[in-house]
Amino acid sequence: MIEINKLTKDFLMSSAGQQAVEKEVAQIVDWQDSKSAIKIVRAIKKAFGRMSKESDFYEQLLAKLQWTAFIQISEAEVLDLFTKHLRLGLDLFQQWERDLVFYLKGQLVSLSYVGQEELKQKISKIIEDNQELLTDKKIVIKDISDQSAVIKDILTDYRLNVINQPEEKLTLFRAEYYGTGKLFQSLAQSDKDKLKNLLNLYDFINTSALLPEGYAEDHIIKWPDGAFSLLDDGNVISWGHGEKVLSVHSVVEKDSQIDLSMTKEISVAYQGDPRQAKAIDKEQKKLVGKFNDNLVALRQEFFSVVQKKDINKTIAILKILAEKNDLRKFIAEDEKLHKFLALTWEKQYGPDIVKDFEANPADLKFIRLFLQYVLQERLNMSVSNAARVGLQIANIFVNLGQKEYNKMAYFDVKTKEFYWFE
Repeated sequence: MIEINKLTKDFLMSSAGQQAVEKEVAQIVDWQDSKSAIKIVRAIKKAFGRMSKESDFYEQLLAKLQWTAFIQISEAEVLDLFTKHLRLGLDLFQQWERDLVFYLKGQLVSLSYVGQEELKQKISKIIEDNQELLTDKKIVIKDISDQSAVIKDILTDYRLNVINQPEEKLTLFRAEYYGTGKLFQSLAQSDKDKLKNLLNLYDFINTSALLPEGYAEDHIIKWPDGAFSLLDDGNVISWGHGEKVLSVHSVVEKDSQIDLSMTKEISVAYQGDPRQAKAIDKEQKKLVGKFNDNLVALRQEFFSVVQKKDINKTIAILKILAEKNDLRKFIAEDEKLHKFLALTWEKQYGPDIVKDFEANPADLKFIRLFLQYVLQERLNMSVSNAARVGLQIANIFVNLGQKEYNKMAYFDVKTKEFYWFE
């Protein structure tokens, strides 16, 4: 791998530098190495300062890296990708055999529902005006464009033939569009897959975040009879009973669809006070703008805001550290914090837990205990509110592929409260 400190402006503008970076980017993209991708993005942008014509060579390379590190980039970078490089993204996700919606959920999951809706609406407006071609094959859509149809035209056709139809018939019209529709049938299989990815994205960003189909996160719920279910992508999945919650890898049984009013109730409870949720969104944006990827400084800020009992800023930092995949490292590697937690937990739970902590400090059990300590003992939040925030943070980990974090906390339908798993 290229050493980051060698990515100076002079090196990047040289022929040898451009060849080396191009080769490195191809490898990073092929391996889907998001960690290396974000480092090189930041290094190139820092070297050039403000991107200008002299850095045009790197625009496409940066876009590839940003799609690779999509969950970790800023909102402004996300919107820029959808504006200028949506086709590139669809090509890459097809190459990776990945779903673009899944990665978008990673961007949305740390936001309040208001924040999620705002970002979805921004993306929807951008892609509805996108002038890129979906494929090299000429696509003509009668009554919309005589030229080769761009993404804007394709979405217009989809709205006319599916979205604008009566709600009770949407499923039927969508099936017909994919099954016998002229546009879909005119495409090669690879382009059909790309179109499906685009339209799945369009459906998702135009679905309310309060509805199961529009969820960016998983919801774990406990029923009055003690059974647990996982709400995932609009499906209600059986998840075990009582204390015997199944491994997430063994979940296979799907229940009947949950009542719509119940899903809204769960969604509203999960968000908490909407004004506070929006305030936390604002704090996150400020903190990201101030610290960017300086996680050492962000960790120090965490100690400061906890000391001041600033609930909103503390939650915002916890979410950012989770997004950056740094929260577990923070607990495991920060000597001051690690020592303090060991002493605190030894007093509360005895020496055996300290042995476990020393052996595996990044285990889910200790992330849960850490969040309980910070939110309940230091910030004086109620158990239900603390567990709700814990579930929100767990969902960030889940969207990073760490499904075991679904066992952080749950919502009890009977009591209308959130609880920690033991």
